[in-house]
Amino acid sequence: MGMDVMSSKGIVAKVDDMVNLVTAENTATFWESFCALSSLFDEWIVSGKLPKDCRFRGEIGEVKIIRSLIDPIVSRKQAPKAKYMRTLLKKMMNLTEKDSAVGCDEMFTETWRWVLEDTYSDFPELEEIEYFENSRECGWEVPLNEFVFIFSSWECFKQVPTKKGSTLKKAFKWDTLCETEWTSVSY
Repeated sequence: MGMDVMSSKGIVAKVDDMVNLVTAENTATFWESFCALSSLFDEWIVSGKLPKDCRFRGEIGEVKIIRSLIDPIVSRKQAPKAKYMRTLLKKMMNLTEKDSAVGCDEMFTETWRWVLEDTYSDFPELEEIEYFENSRECGWEVPLNEFVFIFSSWECFKQVPTKKGSTLKKAFKWDTLCETEWTSVSY
């Protein structure tokens, strides 16, 4: 009997953090980005498949689910006011593990990557959108029973060796000094 255990790290943002990125100055950009994505989704739904060179991975059923989630945003003739856009985004993200969109994690993450590239291009990479249910399985530091946005932590920090680290690197004749992380589980 075996067990796989993986350790991860990242910068975790809650839905409220993401929703509050919408300001009066960038609401139109958020809306236009969702509209452009919606048009692509509609093309794929009509054709019945995703293009082979597409950055989105998944099935047409997943595209339809995500498309239905962004519909309240894109069905407007013009960009909503910032406060209303935040309300729409919060409703879109108000999902639980029981909702069908949870199975579309990669498609959902790629949707947000697309929007963030247009609105906050200087952000670190959005690695994934995750839904944690149980602290015993995922740790005590992550929010439970809600979606969280996990950004690349290596893009957020700069780590440089100390004098002792430089001495170690030089003594081993290494090009770089790399920190290693691991998780140990024993049963």
